[in-house]
Amino acid sequence: MARKLVTKMRNHSIDILRLVCAFLVILLHVGTAYYSYTEPIARSAVPLFYLLSVYFYSGGVKKNLRKTSWILVAGSLLYATVNYILDIEEVDNFPLLKSIVAFVLFNNNPFAYHLWYLAAYIYVLAGMIFIERYSLLRISYWAIPLLLVMGILLGKYSESVLDNTYYSFLSRNFLFLGIPFFLTGHYIKQHKEKLLQQSSKIYLGGVALFASLSYAESGWLGGAEGDLYISTVFLSICALLFTLSCHVKQEGIMSRIGRKYSLHIYILHLFNIKLLSIFVSRMPDAWQVFYTFASPVVILLATWCLIQLLRTFKLIKG
Repeated sequence: MARKLVTKMRNHSIDILRLVCAFLVILLHVGTAYYSYTEPIARSAVPLFYLLSVYFYSGGVKKNLRKTSWILVAGSLLYATVNYILDIEEVDNFPLLKSIVAFVLFNNNPFAYHLWYLAAYIYVLAGMIFIERYSLLRISYWAIPLLLVMGILLGKYSESVLDNTYYSFLSRNFLFLGIPFFLTGHYIKQHKEKLLQQSSKIYLGGVALFASLSYAESGWLGGAEGDLYISTVFLSICALLFTLSCHVKQEGIMSRIGRKYSLHIYILHLFNIKLLSIFVSRMPDAWQVFYTFASPVVILLATWCLIQLLRTFKLIKG
């Protein structure tokens, strides 16, 4: 009965946004003929995942810490096995000691780059235990802009401002991406009633404005490495607030998939990217051209099929 009541009160627009974010992550990771057109918008996916994650750790920080740790171990073992079988090396192929340091300090996973998100989330949850135990939440809010600026300077703006480039994991980690967006999501959740007194059209206008500015930044920076544009921060926040203002009471297929499988899609999509890239490379040129346009949808569908297969063998819940 309690579960039915929670489902009834749930804002399913949040789950739709989770599915959209999972697809945007695929757009970031798979090579397409139109990557430069989708990249500025797709950069909002991971920040949005962190903003949204505040709404899904109601079982307690420690419980989520254990659950995420197990998922990280399972995901790392999966990709270590896949890389060994397919004889694939990750882009950042560091010596053992450097790999350990990069993982422990900056969440850089040596087996699959996208799993940094899980390691960073573990650190974020551990940080929240400390923040809540010592009542440091209000003080922590003041650190948000500083951490975001540092991350942007070490990432997208490193070459134009600092005249240097750095490893991506120096800006893409728990400190400069995970904590500030999680805390921002926490602040939004705490002040939701006041923030949602504004018209949803204002937040939709913000989405349009900062999406446009993301394209402008992309053009100005000329494809610089990094995870965040300045506009990405505001685009992600406006997208969340607009989503919260669109209260969807009925669960549909998109919200159901987003609720149950967005994390599975995030973790497993790279498996299909690796596998299909080998398969497609052996196909005629015409099929390869087709794949550069259709690959995001193909990867999403292939990942959905993989999830259903794993469900059949009871390797994942759902």
